Amino acid sequence: MEKTIRSTAKMENYESPLHIISAHLAEMGITLTSQKVVGKSSEIPALRQSLEALSAEGCMIVADALHCRREMAALVVKKKADYLLSVKDNQGMLKQDIKEYVQDDMLRKNMDTAQTCEKNGGRLEKRSAFVTREIDWLSSRDEWKNLGCIGAIYS
Repeated sequence: MEKTIRSTAKMENYESPLHIISAHLAEMGITLTSQKVVGKSSEIPALRQSLEALSAEGCMIVADALHCRREMAALVVKKKADYLLSVKDNQGMLKQDIKEYVQDDMLRKNMDTAQTCEKNGGRLEKRSAFVTREIDWLSSRDEWKNLGCIGAIYS
């Protein structure tokens, strides 16, 4: 996980906001490792280095779209872990394939779904999640090591 320390953006002694990547054991609320990175460009090698150093067997590695790369998926699988990677414009074709699948009413009916509703910052946030393991149609599935499912969140 990468986090920009927002309060540093306004501090005169910093040229740019402070960025930190961290590995968390979410179930226990424990931070396993944390390190400062210089902007987004150094985040990818820093996460790779952290993952190489950690024992991740049996864990779920969750990362944002910056880390949605075939090499990252392969490294996670090599560490005997699973991955959940956000897909955005850096994987345009994959994003488009997932979007078209989820927007198809007939296909979406067969997807596993879950909904949440919570109050956050004075507003009501509703989210719907859709997941399928039926990915034989996905042309790039073999490029992603051990890809097991795709999904989308509508909020």
